[in-house]
Amino acid sequence: MKLHTILPLVAALAVSAPVRAKSKAADPFEGTMTMQMTHAGRDMNTTYSVKGPNVRVEMPAVGPHAGGVIIMNTAAETMIMLMPAQQMYIEMPMRQPPTAKTPKGKVVKTGKHEKILGYDAEEWRIETDQGTVDSWIAKGVGIAPGMLAGPMSRGPRLPGEDEMLKEGGFPLRSIFSDAEGHESVRMTVTAIERKALSDALFKPPEGWKKFDRGAGMPGSGSAVGGHAGHE
Repeated sequence: MKLHTILPLVAALAVSAPVRAKSKAADPFEGTMTMQMTHAGRDMNTTYSVKGPNVRVEMPAVGPHAGGVIIMNTAAETMIMLMPAQQMYIEMPMRQPPTAKTPKGKVVKTGKHEKILGYDAEEWRIETDQGTVDSWIAKGVGIAPGMLAGPMSRGPRLPGEDEMLKEGGFPLRSIFSDAEGHESVRMTVTAIERKALSDALFKPPEGWKKFDRGAGMPGSGSAVGGHAGHE
């Protein structure tokens, strides 16, 4: 699995399934979560800030999306990408066209449990013709699940997927392996901190302009990304 394919996957982690399945957790999560992704011997950290239906994703400082910031409202199904170099932002819908193709594979639980960050996590295995994903799912975290059925996908689900995602189950560790059984990517939640967050984190910075997508990218060779935040 190539790095430029993985990074958008990281961005989608916390937001794909809120569109597909709502968490039933009694205590909705507000705070930050840090996820470490290991790929090709390199560790990259992504930070998620979650408040209600809002998710802010601060991408790893590597690759074509280096240091990018994405802000999503899962209730309105909108996504904002910040362009710090131009002090502009792009707004677009999260919804993707549904796929009519039925996925090949299944989702099963192995019966194994492990304590991760103080949460009881149960191992589930996603088996497809392209490889497997072993995910340790914790319930009661309060963060809506994501990614397990494909980023921002609304297509048919694998058998067993509904049971895995119900009641606010969230993956604290996921290991991706190819069809030959070789590990390609590992994603692990390394920190979860419940705390109050400012609403300003989930809006474009004051004074930034909305980018007209029909006008083309401003400047030559500009890319969406860079470090952005609120003082």
